Amino acid sequence: MKKLMSFWVGILCGLAVGAVLALLYTPASGEQMQKEVRGRIDQVFEEAKREREATESRLRQEAGLLGIQIDSDKRV
Repeated sequence: MKKLMSFWVGILCGLAVGAVLALLYTPASGEQMQKEVRGRIDQVFEEAKREREATESRLRQEAGLLGIQIDSDKRV
């Protein structure tokens, strides 16, 4: 579980760094390009959020089958 969380933290950090670099290297006159990049970044974050929620749900179901209780208040 810890490896999975580390993986997602790495993905999110990579996305954040990529987003910042994309915005920094986009020409200032490319306002449309900046809007497109921001839109794509938002899409990627939404996809990551949905995937995290699906994975969390799947893990909770599997844990329930094994009789393991998961603390829902802890998030990374």
